[in-house]
Amino acid sequence: MFSLTNLANEIIIAIFDFIDDSSTLISLAQTCTALQPLAEAKHFETIYVRNGPQAQSLSVVLDERPELFKYIKELEATPSGGHCNVVGIELVPGLVRRMKNLCRLRVEAPRIKTGYPFDEFDRLWARGSGAKYMSMLREANSIVTDKAPLRNLRSRK
Repeated sequence: MFSLTNLANEIIIAIFDFIDDSSTLISLAQTCTALQPLAEAKHFETIYVRNGPQAQSLSVVLDERPELFKYIKELEATPSGGHCNVVGIELVPGLVRRMKNLCRLRVEAPRIKTGYPFDEFDRLWARGSGAKYMSMLREANSIVTDKAPLRNLRSRK
């Protein structure tokens, strides 16, 4: 009887490239210990953070399993919604600094889509989250050196 695990890892990874939903990748990761690292690598390759609670969940997962940081190649942090949906988004810059293989970073300031009056949101944002975000953007657009946290970035939108 043929087993998928008899194939070379490169072939399995090529097969995983055709899987476009995360629930299937999670199921594959739970199938056997041989497929787990390959499915997790594909699952964590591209991360989308749409709100603070998602950022908090991602932070918990990555803190529990820091080896997953190495798989993240693309991150899109485009938070929207009211203030309650933005709380936690300030964790993203700290996570980004630990993503040593990050090649593509897309970040939007949450101010654009909050629905808050600008003066009220500006006050909340300026207390810390905005400064952290701006620092992340400066790092992403600074001169890239071997020691820079975001040295592997290829795309900065």
